Amino acid sequence: MGATPLYFTLALSLPSVDKKWLADFSQSLKALAKQYNISLVGGDTSKGKLSITINATGFVEKNQALLRSGAQAGDPIFVSNTLGDAALAWQQIQKQQTPSSALLKQFNRPEPQVALAQSLLGIANSCIDISDGLEQDLSHILTCSKVGAGINLEALPLSSEVAQHIANTQDWCVALAGGDDYELCFTVPNAYINRIKAIEKDLDIKLTRLVRLLKRKD
Repeated sequence: MGATPLYFTLALSLPSVDKKWLADFSQSLKALAKQYNISLVGGDTSKGKLSITINATGFVEKNQALLRSGAQAGDPIFVSNTLGDAALAWQQIQKQQTPSSALLKQFNRPEPQVALAQSLLGIANSCIDISDGLEQDLSHILTCSKVGAGINLEALPLSSEVAQHIANTQDWCVALAGGDDYELCFTVPNAYINRIKAIEKDLDIKLTRLVRLLKRKD
């Protein structure tokens, strides 16, 4: 993690040609490519069940990539922005309810934290994106780094809608295990705390400090 995006490939399978769908898809894909300054360099198109496979490639200096290993006992854990918005949107969709535009945006158009990951190079000593939920993805850092941690639920960064949902239902799973957040969970040595505050200001992003890592009991 922390690479500079370079290019991507696309494998697209469609059951039939829908010109409007293709035009909308192509325009959105082009906008994203322009946003991250990358090019489509190849791939494949075929007839079949709808399938969209994108493989993105990036570059990072040798031995500089952010890994799941490297965290140390005593390091604080941070997460970016808020958790549970996409999971709550999907839960409401399944119940045939209409999510708010803010929740739908997080569900349909999550923003990859490319700039944040690059800013953490040389600062964070472990990092992972939250695709499967904080509980599961943080466990990967703990396992790879051979440390432990407990999550303080009250410290979790929540949007007002997710906070209200949890207050009404006590359903903490949307924030802990819902997934599809695509935020970053990372650790840093205590000596770099002030640099984290500077990154937060420079990128205009919310970075929440959760807990400190603990020594693992063997």
